[in-house]
Amino acid sequence: STIIAFAVKGLRGEEIVQWCQDRSILIAAHLETAVRISAHVYNTREEVDRLTTAVRELQVATAQAEAETALASRL
Repeated sequence: STIIAFAVKGLRGEEIVQWCQDRSILIAAHLETAVRISAHVYNTREEVDRLTTAVRELQVATAQAEAETALASRL
């Protein structure tokens, strides 16, 4: 088994957890700005792939929202 903690720039742990829960992926908030996953032998490769895809999508969505906010503030 393994335990991994990670964060997504600009988001609270609870926001990352909610994003994943909305996609039927269960993870735990860890501290204020990070989350924790606890992969084990019973997790499939597909489940890990779903998590990494969801986190990548969240990173892209967060970066796009940040860029739009920056652009709007310049106008």
